[in-house]
Amino acid sequence: MSTTMALAAGLAAAALFLLVASAVLVLYCLRFPRGDDDRKDTPLWCSRWRWPSRAERSGRDLEKGQTTARVADGPDPPAGQTAQDEPRKLEEENAPPAVVAATVRKFVWREVEDMTESFSSAVIGEGGFSTVYLARFANGGGGTAAPPSLGAVKVHRSSSGSERLHRAFRQELDVLLHLRHPHIVRLLGYCEDREEGVLVLEYVPNGTLHEKLHGVDPALPWPRRMGIALQLARAVEYLHDGCALPIVHCDLKASNVLLDHRLHCKLCDFGSAHAGFESAVAKHRLRPTMTGSPGYVDPHYLRTGIVSKKGDVYSFGVL
Repeated sequence: MSTTMALAAGLAAAALFLLVASAVLVLYCLRFPRGDDDRKDTPLWCSRWRWPSRAERSGRDLEKGQTTARVADGPDPPAGQTAQDEPRKLEEENAPPAVVAATVRKFVWREVEDMTESFSSAVIGEGGFSTVYLARFANGGGGTAAPPSLGAVKVHRSSSGSERLHRAFRQELDVLLHLRHPHIVRLLGYCEDREEGVLVLEYVPNGTLHEKLHGVDPALPWPRRMGIALQLARAVEYLHDGCALPIVHCDLKASNVLLDHRLHCKLCDFGSAHAGFESAVAKHRLRPTMTGSPGYVDPHYLRTGIVSKKGDVYSFGVL
């Protein structure tokens, strides 16, 4: 009996020692992640325990010219642009509101008519309260920086009353004036000379994610889908936690995700967005009217009318 008890005690002690040793090793790996110098000497499995920093999770850790999420970031940078330019580009894209507003131009109505050929140019998008036209810039349209030759002109029109229309236009304009992110469509200018509010946006040439997923084009490969999802997640994280004024989009869906020539995503349509939240839980407000798209809307929002960051997270999960 004494031999059995001694054996059991020995096994228990050995198991406890292994458990403690494993815990110490894991904590060491978390506390001292391997760097470039000791990369060859540290076991690969140990580095996998390191919790990524906030900069890494938000895609801003681009040291040594290597962008994160190579899974589906598309081809190499265009000619004349090196990977070392990417950190500077992201720095510009995440400019503060004052810098963003300084680069946004206020157009007069005549200029809007000229760039859309009196609204006879191609219609590239339509919604319940707006129509989006292809725009061609004759003498520049993006503030001090060299503008693209093409743009998108979003004209807010509605039969439900000018007051509601103007409120929706001002809401979207005010939100876009606070945003500058590589995966959010850029505001180039605006016009409020007429009852129809006008937003001049960058042109994103490859249509919407909804068209790519459900259209006649070949199916997007899985790595590309994962890359788009990662980019969209970064855009949502920026809205919730990276802006001076936290923003809830309130209408995340595939048709509001545009794709550029490299199939990188650009989140658009901030007409339903709501700003001013400080916490996903503690700060929330009631909207007077329900917004969102069927299938993507958080059921809790449908029941209560309470807007929160959780609603965007739910819609992202559906997407």
